[in-house]
Amino acid sequence: MTLSSIAIIAVVVMLLWPPPERQVSAKPAAQNTPEACRLSAEGDILIPKGSPLEEKLEVVEVRPEDVSYPVLRVTGSTVARLVDGSKAPEDRWQFSSEELSSTYAEWLKAQTEVDNAKKQLNQVQQLTETTVVYKTAVVERLKKLYASGTEARKEVVAAEAELAQAKLQGQKDVYSAKSTLKLVEKNLDSLERRFQQAGIDPAVFDNP
Repeated sequence: MTLSSIAIIAVVVMLLWPPPERQVSAKPAAQNTPEACRLSAEGDILIPKGSPLEEKLEVVEVRPEDVSYPVLRVTGSTVARLVDGSKAPEDRWQFSSEELSSTYAEWLKAQTEVDNAKKQLNQVQQLTETTVVYKTAVVERLKKLYASGTEARKEVVAAEAELAQAKLQGQKDVYSAKSTLKLVEKNLDSLERRFQQAGIDPAVFDNP
């Protein structure tokens, strides 16, 4: 009985006693794996020869190629065209709608009105300048005659009044001519905006 108890106690002690620490007999060998790529100081990506990445790369020559198919397909319509013929260009333009055709007729008329208004303004300015120069000379001549005693004072006053009247009338005429020119130019601009809204540059009518 005693021997059995001693044996049992010995087994329990062996089980509870901590095992001794294992000593590593050898260190694992260091693996020398080549780097896949690295970045140079200039910012270039360098792939070492024999690296795993270099083995997977394939060198391909890039060659230019002409593309014969359309990159983008668009649809459109012809809103104006100049037909062949011996007539003047303004008589050969054809439009896709009556509205554009009517606008073109008004545009031609407006161009003529602008040209006439410019000529009228130029004539009015020249006439005003000529009239004022003439009446100024008359006043100066009468003043000299009045100073020499060969002309009455009332003649000088009348000539000065006519000069003032000529200047005033000239200013009114020039203002009226400028107003007319601005009005027809505004109408021409409005017609040209209609063409632009329809996708037509009015310059094509001047250079067919």
